[in-house]
Amino acid sequence: MGAFILSNNKKLYYSFILILVTLFFISIYYAFRPTLRYAVFAGYNPNGIIEPYVVTYLKELNKHTDGIVYITDSPIQPEELKKLNNINILYHYHQRHNEYDWGSYKRGYNWLKTN
Repeated sequence: MGAFILSNNKKLYYSFILILVTLFFISIYYAFRPTLRYAVFAGYNPNGIIEPYVVTYLKELNKHTDGIVYITDSPIQPEELKKLNNINILYHYHQRHNEYDWGSYKRGYNWLKTN
């Protein structure tokens, strides 16, 4: 059967082989590419500070993810952001949006999806 295809339709045969080889390398790429894990952290503090337990939580979360998106439903004082220097925060958004935690998760998810 293979000899018949090779002798009569070389272009078809080589195209088929090319497709098989391409599919093989694509499957190898997707099987062994690293999986990235991101976390969206929602917060709120009416005083504009980042509490010590939040910093501890984010440091531990940072050990298990490739990056964190930190969204709060309240403004944060600029000097408070220095507490996050040793944490892989990909993006932070600290403004009032009045949608509670679900609004923060939505903003974080949308940011990850577009970036």
